[in-house]
Amino acid sequence: MRVFLVLMKKEILELIRTYRFMVTFLVCLALGFSCPIFAKLTPDLLKSYSGMSIQITITEPTAIDAWNQYFKDCPLMCLFAVILCVADSVPKEIRSGSIINILTKGVSRTQIYFSKYFTAVINMIVSIVVCFLTCALYTKVIFQDKYSVNQWVALWGPLCCGLLFITITFLFETFMKNSIYIIGITGLCYIVFLTINIFDKISKYNPVGLVQNNSHLAGITGVPDYFAVQMLTCLIISLILNLFAVISLKKTNI
Repeated sequence: MRVFLVLMKKEILELIRTYRFMVTFLVCLALGFSCPIFAKLTPDLLKSYSGMSIQITITEPTAIDAWNQYFKDCPLMCLFAVILCVADSVPKEIRSGSIINILTKGVSRTQIYFSKYFTAVINMIVSIVVCFLTCALYTKVIFQDKYSVNQWVALWGPLCCGLLFITITFLFETFMKNSIYIIGITGLCYIVFLTINIFDKISKYNPVGLVQNNSHLAGITGVPDYFAVQMLTCLIISLILNLFAVISLKKTNI
């Protein structure tokens, strides 16, 4: 366990030293700020069309409009930023040959894999939480109403989906050397999940439902029935894919 914690510390320090953590942090911070700002400015932008022949009914923006912006794509964009920063974690270690030095000291490939994996998961959690908290606090400052978003829908759902796609990314990292291909195939997997939505009977189990354009959830305080099922699906698939990833890394020639 002590060896694993040392590896984790090494990965976290490298994440900070290479500015990848700072990049994801700032991107997600900006996304969180943008939600209430866009919600507040949208009526003013629409008023610019008032002199034209287009008739637009403008309502006063509320906190729900800010969360509507958040649900549209903020969690997904945060996740994409994290994947861009961690997609080369394992291949880079193999290319540089530094993994050989670690293995010769008696460290297992499983420990190496999970030290990188959990570092990426921590980065993902911090990024999405920062975006969520920034949006929540700044929305409260701007709109000053009593509306409170459901945390399961706005935070825990995206975190579970983020865990799944971090796992998918790391699975491909164990047998692919090019980060561009890894990012591309991870994106292709996302498209496949989106395609599944055309089948009504299985769409309620689809994990991407946790992050895909959930703006209709901004005005509700309850949790949809399918959310728990989708979160459980994310956890089960992540567990299975991690097992395959460890097996794949053990069979990889280094």
